[in-house]
Amino acid sequence: MDPGSHRDGSLINIVTGAIAPANVNIDEAVSQGQEQLETFESSWPEGFYNNIKQQVVTFSDKRNAIKVGDTLVIDQEAIYARVIGLMVSQRELDLKDVLGCELAAYPPSMFHPDGSMRIATGKACLKNILAVETSVRVWGQPSVIVVDVSAVLWTINWSTKGTVQTFVNEVKIWVANKLNSADVHLVFDRYYDYSTKSSTRVARAGKTAASRVHKLSAKTPLPTRDAVLTCVANKVQLNHLILELIMNDQDFLDKVTSDHRLFMTGAEPVPTVVHKGRKRAELQLYSTHEEADIRLVMHALWSYETVDARVCVISDDTDVFALLCYHYHKSGFSGPLMMEPSVHGRVCVDIRETVKKHPTLISQVLAIHAISGCDTVAASYGIGKLTAVATSKKGFVLDSLGVIDAPWDHVEKEATHFMVGAYGGLGVTMSECRKRLWAQKTAKSSGAPKLCSLAPTTEAFTQNTKRAHFQVAQWYAALDSDPPPLDPRDYGWEADDINKSLSATTVAQGVCLAPDYVLKLIRCGCASESSCKRETCGCTGRQVPCTIFCACEAGPSCFNKFTTSQPTDEDEEEGGVQDGV
Repeated sequence: MDPGSHRDGSLINIVTGAIAPANVNIDEAVSQGQEQLETFESSWPEGFYNNIKQQVVTFSDKRNAIKVGDTLVIDQEAIYARVIGLMVSQRELDLKDVLGCELAAYPPSMFHPDGSMRIATGKACLKNILAVETSVRVWGQPSVIVVDVSAVLWTINWSTKGTVQTFVNEVKIWVANKLNSADVHLVFDRYYDYSTKSSTRVARAGKTAASRVHKLSAKTPLPTRDAVLTCVANKVQLNHLILELIMNDQDFLDKVTSDHRLFMTGAEPVPTVVHKGRKRAELQLYSTHEEADIRLVMHALWSYETVDARVCVISDDTDVFALLCYHYHKSGFSGPLMMEPSVHGRVCVDIRETVKKHPTLISQVLAIHAISGCDTVAASYGIGKLTAVATSKKGFVLDSLGVIDAPWDHVEKEATHFMVGAYGGLGVTMSECRKRLWAQKTAKSSGAPKLCSLAPTTEAFTQNTKRAHFQVAQWYAALDSDPPPLDPRDYGWEADDINKSLSATTVAQGVCLAPDYVLKLIRCGCASESSCKRETCGCTGRQVPCTIFCACEAGPSCFNKFTTSQPTDEDEEEGGVQDGV
């Protein structure tokens, strides 16, 4: 409905009656599109491959909703607001019953208003808390360099006028420079259908992610860095071309591998190693794991089994840091191991010294990292890595998480005990913790706490624990050729067969998201000067007080005798209600 056609002056969906947020500009779609088209055309030919950012904001691209009567309620605070309104209006509520539900279509503590998972934004804090820092100058020259190619691609010179071949030539120069003094392992990302990282890749790319899929070849004009690296389909093509163009350039391989070996690990499970220009399959590094993070660790620790190595892993990922610490500690290796950032000049991490400094914590680091939020497990609002580490130091353990033959009730009990501890040790179950946390926050403030600041319910946390259990099991199997035989659909994920992807289960099907009496809230439409006196009033007739959601708003004009803050007929006969009583 046009904003100018009614008194509210806001966009209204004529089907649902929903009022659009202030940023919605769907009514300007034509003019916005025309302006973008003119801007795009004026940038030709240099800007032909530039991304076109979405300027039009619709009511909602993707939102979960909960049905209230005949209306779909999307606002994450709407049901919660009703609960507060009912309490203010003296309606009798079973707080345990109410707070035992999420009061939203998704758990707000772990999911954003659009239904997307809360991805931990402070993952690097884990590395900052634990890492023993060093520098390349102090640590010394590595004999083996294991490279997270996805991280490095962002740092290599990206020509604005060249072709894909031009960029691959830059990659060759970078690789040749590393091969001057060390063996080099190039580990590329893999992209499987029905990946648990599907939602994370979308969230990471954000609204500015490129949506146009290019058909890349060596001679293709090079699109912008963002157009390639934020679009999975384009990145897959680029990775394939880098591998192909390097492996087919025999002169290059003869020259750069005369003294050191080059390992290339792409989509195929068996890497190819090149030495003195000769290629062969390295069967000892066979791996079907999807995550490059996991295969980086396999390559790094394998190097210690073959030579007296000094290994450097080039990566920026906190997952890689945690994996290196855990598996280095568990394997019992003692050789030098460093993690170097992809951007030159940033601080490096001495993994060996880090493990020596935190031996007890490192044995739990993967479980701690997962349960407090990683790429595939939702982070809980207000519970960051610092809190998780502090909880572990207090004696809360996660020995069963990720152990595939551990009884599920043990896994869930430990995870619940840990997370309740992170929230301050309030209660035994997550729902009990949620209720006590609400009471604690309410006592300290004149207003109601944010719904997202409350702990998730037991049912919602169970799904997140399943995702954490699945992820840690993958990490524990990093040195195995194959991941454990677990079906993600049994561990908090739902399959999207159209897009061949997975989305996180918020709560199990059939779980009540809010009590019926809250969803089917009784509210009257009385609007006269002496409203709600008679039994015809929807609230008075049911012998319940009016609320702020009623037409009378339970205000001065409300004469419902069950609305105790207002005078009744009996009160008037006795001289009214005295001030302060």
